[in-house]
Amino acid sequence: MGLLVIGVLLVVVVAVATVALLERDGRSPMEKFEDEGSDHWDPDLLFQSSCPELAPPEGNLADRNGSELSVLVPQGSDGLLLCRYFGFGEIQTPRTVERAGKLADESHVRDRGTITSLVRAFDRLRTIPEGTYNCPADEGARLIAVFRYPNEPPVPVEVHLSGCRFAGSEHRPSVGVPPFLEKRLLALTSG
Repeated sequence: MGLLVIGVLLVVVVAVATVALLERDGRSPMEKFEDEGSDHWDPDLLFQSSCPELAPPEGNLADRNGSELSVLVPQGSDGLLLCRYFGFGEIQTPRTVERAGKLADESHVRDRGTITSLVRAFDRLRTIPEGTYNCPADEGARLIAVFRYPNEPPVPVEVHLSGCRFAGSEHRPSVGVPPFLEKRLLALTSG
């Protein structure tokens, strides 16, 4: 009986917090997040030396590298920038909603062995068939991996850290990300 009361109280607290956020400017947290991301997003930000403070709008990565379009990440990368962004959180509170889409951590990977093994890991993953997917547990947490090349433009890869856990880039195949690869990427971005 006590767990039921706690559950009801938790639902009430989340509802009150959501209403309070809506009353601030009349927009839902998701509308505010999407508006802020699209208003301030410049695709060239991912090609700089550090991560942008706000996550790119989902699926809006400019992949200007025309080599090996049949694979997610072409061979020959000599640098990797990892940008991890907060999602809304499994339990949404005003704090988690406020930080959604903001930079959580970044990492510069320069070790060629690590980069080569990550490129191989991504390229060995199975391509996801095209279609519509329902990902009910997707709370928006993402990691953007920007693979850099000596004589080619970088290749940004968007990795979803919740829900269906797909990874993809603009003109390249999308893949499912297995737990071992997600853990490895998160370990590289944990400061």
